[in-house]
Order: sequence, then structure tokens, then C-alpha cells
Amino acid sequence: MQVDVKGDDADVEVAMPKMSSIDLGGNAATMYVLIFALLAGTIGVVSVLTGLKHLHSWRTESMAAADSSAAISFSVMALAFGVVWKEIAIGGQRGKQLQTLEVFVILSTFTQMLYLMLLHAGMCYSRYGPSYGNEQFCCSSYIWSVVWQVCQDRFKEQNETEGAKRMQQAKELNYCLHQYTNDDVLEEMKRQYMHQQETKAPI
Repeated sequence: MQVDVKGDDADVEVAMPKMSSIDLGGNAATMYVLIFALLAGTIGVVSVLTGLKHLHSWRTESMAAADSSAAISFSVMALAFGVVWKEIAIGGQRGKQLQTLEVFVILSTFTQMLYLMLLHAGMCYSRYGPSYGNEQFCCSSYIWSVVWQVCQDRFKEQNETEGAKRMQQAKELNYCLHQYTNDDVLEEMKRQYMHQQETKAPI
């Protein structure tokens, strides 16, 4: 630092040393890349913390919090991913620091997507998520099996109902026939017939 004092008024002139700055280079999209990369990185750290909390608790409630933060982090990271590709497409002179940031954003996007998929791995096996899915079937096949079972129960119940109606109709028909085909009725009909024959016989 250089200080010059001149005259009685003691004018002070201070010559400050020049600060060296790092030139990142870039283009019109570089500023947006930096903004969204910082935002996505901050939300990603929060997502990691909630994921560690879920790993410690291993409950459905903690999984919901981890899933929400992971989804938000992935959406912001995907937005930064798109801006990075836009920056690469525009081209221009980009420094090594900026290129390294671009690589980190691209890798973080895929790792965040993998983390979000692993949070939902309990859909296929309950070991990978608390109270989340069935051990034998995936979610879609389990739902279809439940729907198929309900349809089978409905069909079976309908068949049983129709069978009961047919059985009741058969019982009513048998009861009606029994009124005219039992031994007493046949004996009475035989007696009436004999009486008619005796009446018709010549004297």
C-alpha cells in the first residue's frame, strides 16, 4: 500500500493493490447456471439430511419427508441440468472451473434421480421401505390381483345367488307336483274313476 501526503491540507492518496480475479468465461447462460447450481446444491444438502433422518427412523412418516425433499431437489437439479446443456449448446470460452461445475451438475442430476427411485423401492419389496408394498408382488401386480380377487368373489356370489334361486324354484315345483302325485291323491283319483265306471255300467 502506498500513501502520499501533499501540502498542509494533508491530502491522502491511497494506492490499493489490484486484486486478481478468476475469469470463469462463459456466455449468456452462465449466470443462470451459477444461480440454479447453488440453489440445487443447497436443496440437495437438505434432501441428504432428511434421507439420513429417514435411515435412522425408518418409518413411513420419515419416508414421506425424505421423498418430498428429494422430489423438490430433483426438480431444481433437473432445471439446472437443462440450463447447463443450454450453456454448452451456446458455446464460447468456458474456464476449467465452469466446466467442472457443469460436470458436477450433470452427475448430481443422475444421482438425485437414482436416490429418488431408491426411496420408492419399497413398492416392489417391503424390505426396502417401511409398510410400503407387498413382499411377493410389485404394486401394480398386487393391485391387479386384488381387483381380480374381488371380481371372482362377485362372480361367485352372483352364481351362488342364482343357484339358490334355482333351488328354490325347484323346491316349489316339487311341492306343487307332490300335491297332485302323492298316494292319497292317486287313491282318490282311482276311486273316482271306479265310481264313474260303475255309473256308466248298464243295469
